[in-house]
Amino acid sequence: MSRTKRVKRPPRSVVWLLGLWVLVVAMSSSSMVAGQPKVDPPAGPAVSGAAKKLASLFSQQAELRVEAGKGLVRLALPGFVLSALKPDLADLRVFDGGGRELSFVIDSESRPLNAPAAGTVQIEAEVLDMRRKTRRRPGGDKLYREWLELRTPPQRSPGDGWDLVLSTRAEQLVARVEVSTAGRRGRLLTSGSIFRLNQPRREHMRLRLATPLPKRISVRLEGDGGYLEPHAHFEAARPPIDSRYAVDLVEIARRREGKRTLIELARPRGIVPERLAVFSDTKSFYRTVVVRDGGPVGKSKQLAKGAVFRLSEPTQTDQLELPLRRAVGDRLLVEIDDGDSPALAKLSFSAVLDRPAIVLDDAGAQRPLLLRFGGGRAHAPRYDLQKLAGSGFGPTLFQHQSYRVATLAPPSNNPSFDRAPALGYLVRPGKKVKQARYQQRAQLHVAHLGEGISRLRLNVEVLAAARADLADIRIVDQQARQRPYLVESGA
Repeated sequence: MSRTKRVKRPPRSVVWLLGLWVLVVAMSSSSMVAGQPKVDPPAGPAVSGAAKKLASLFSQQAELRVEAGKGLVRLALPGFVLSALKPDLADLRVFDGGGRELSFVIDSESRPLNAPAAGTVQIEAEVLDMRRKTRRRPGGDKLYREWLELRTPPQRSPGDGWDLVLSTRAEQLVARVEVSTAGRRGRLLTSGSIFRLNQPRREHMRLRLATPLPKRISVRLEGDGGYLEPHAHFEAARPPIDSRYAVDLVEIARRREGKRTLIELARPRGIVPERLAVFSDTKSFYRTVVVRDGGPVGKSKQLAKGAVFRLSEPTQTDQLELPLRRAVGDRLLVEIDDGDSPALAKLSFSAVLDRPAIVLDDAGAQRPLLLRFGGGRAHAPRYDLQKLAGSGFGPTLFQHQSYRVATLAPPSNNPSFDRAPALGYLVRPGKKVKQARYQQRAQLHVAHLGEGISRLRLNVEVLAAARADLADIRIVDQQARQRPYLVESGA
């Protein structure tokens, strides 16, 4: 890396890579993979060549072990699969022993949201009282509050308890919910959040209640999107198919600005958190937290704003999770308003999401079945099973009771994976530079080339010596040939 004051214009390689960047975006939007047109999923043995080509796009594989019997198969995706996938889960396929691609559907799309399983007991909630009011916060925004007093079911649930399920006409919402015993000094029974997001379509409108329940409960809803006017019913709780999945987030940077703590977190590839969990050793606190989407794609878009708190006395009460809108950047920017209090002790974060699963049809498939995943080079598939899941037949076809459970063997590298960089044919060295024109240089070490694109954060020494527009910077290889680069503004 070198520098001189005599260079007046940005290098041609930068301009050329801007065109490359546009081309890469165009490739992504048109589902181009490594310079080749999109390959539709093979229809059968006649297109085995296309199936082999598709199999070469995935970097890892693991054998599926399926319970014997009939019906659809359900596989909860473990952490090592999720961490290797693209955020939209596009680079994921199932193949049988003959190399044939098997159709599947993501379980979150396999049935209407909040649809009960067959045979589930439902009881409409009798509303005894309803109140609501608004409060204007210091920033000028309104906070909408609603209270419902409900009569609980007359008998104990035949299952493991009761779920309180709320429904509303609001298309998008994020609200805080507290359920307590009725009365002025009600005892808190449970608390949590409900939300509904459209891109992608996700929602959580269910709260687990402990048993036995009191005869009456008070439900308090609080949010900034207007009154929800919810409808409520009780549903016999059933054990969840899968527990939640949490990933510890790596902290990249932390600093203090006035009375705020600012943290930059790395978002793992393939992990699109639905909630951000905050951990601290501080015994009691109440902090307002803002989460933004970081990285060149995220553009600092706000993902969440709310409060996290912990009250240790007289009883342990806390709310340490924030529901998030969909993140697209590779970082999460967290801003904590500490006020006049000291920063939270031993602060850490986790990304929380409902563990996704795939539902597949293995009828007539040869054994063994293989899950191939990772690599980031495949487009999202389009299967008939997905269309059936979204049709009126979905509730009939996709019920938990009909699933056969599948598990994964330990993963291994896919021997047919094409490890050549997907953009290698585009990222070519440019002309040699006249090294005598530059006053300084620094050695650049790249630990892993991957797809041929790496990211470098310029240090203070380089920025101090370079021109303000960075036009006098070149990156060269051992033969003094220029390597193209793109400046990420505001990074």
